[in-house]
Amino acid sequence: MNKILAVCLMTVFLLPAGSLAQESRLYDNDISYNVLNVLIGTYGLEYERNIVGQYLSVEVSGHYGSRKITENEGAWSKDWSTSWYGGNAALHFYPFGGGLSGVFIGPLYGYDKLTTTAPRSGEQIKFTVSGPMLDIGYRWIWGKVGGGISLSLEFMYGNLSCGAKASDGEEFPLGDRLSGFGCNIGFAF
Repeated sequence: MNKILAVCLMTVFLLPAGSLAQESRLYDNDISYNVLNVLIGTYGLEYERNIVGQYLSVEVSGHYGSRKITENEGAWSKDWSTSWYGGNAALHFYPFGGGLSGVFIGPLYGYDKLTTTAPRSGEQIKFTVSGPMLDIGYRWIWGKVGGGISLSLEFMYGNLSCGAKASDGEEFPLGDRLSGFGCNIGFAF
């Protein structure tokens, strides 16, 4: 995983600065949806706004989802029910001054709460995942003043606090590293 992070960082900072710089900032806001979330049944939005010229922006997001997972054991079938909600807050630095377009990097803090219900017994296990991550990506925006279509690709990596708690009160830690990918499509204005 450290090799992937190193390659991402090298790609971002070794690209020619002239090809990434934008002539002028057309947009201060972007609302987008991570299309990869459809694969896991998650729905939510991300909002990003410039806060300092063309170099710094803040992003907030919220999401929720649910899913039934069927486990077959011979003649028996079990349906596990899982639901979750959460959000992220990020600070994006655009080193080449592209406003909301171009290369970005910055800290991200994520929080997710998951609840899984066991089949038959109805026992619930609650998971909490939270902590800081590094967010690296690139955003393209096509369009004129007044509105444009945005597409961004990003990679997130961090050390998170992951733990679970059963309905009987028993707690146990889960791991402490997590990475993710995003492919967002949205509207910049």
